[in-house]
Amino acid sequence: MGVPPRVSSSTGLYLVLFSKVATCLLYFIFGELQLDYAFWIGFWSSVGGILGVHGANWYMHNFGRQSIIVWVLNFMLIISVFAIPYFGATDLIKAHHNGIDIYAFQSFCE
Repeated sequence: MGVPPRVSSSTGLYLVLFSKVATCLLYFIFGELQLDYAFWIGFWSSVGGILGVHGANWYMHNFGRQSIIVWVLNFMLIISVFAIPYFGATDLIKAHHNGIDIYAFQSFCE
């Protein structure tokens, strides 16, 4: 489509940022957000993001290719395609074995 990988990945992550902020705000409003856990995850996510940006910039500066961004995004997409259904199914199976109504569990998760 002619969009450089740096621009497309930045745009995608920018949109994800608003989605995550809205979700965290809703959890906070309903009293479901554990602030100590949220700050811990936020801190390490920021560290990982900064290291990832510096690593990608180093790679592109030394090798002159932007393909690393495309490959990392593809790798994360492939992991997500398999991990999200797997962990979702695992949670539902655990809820069923613990005697929790699966339909109530689904409405709680939404």
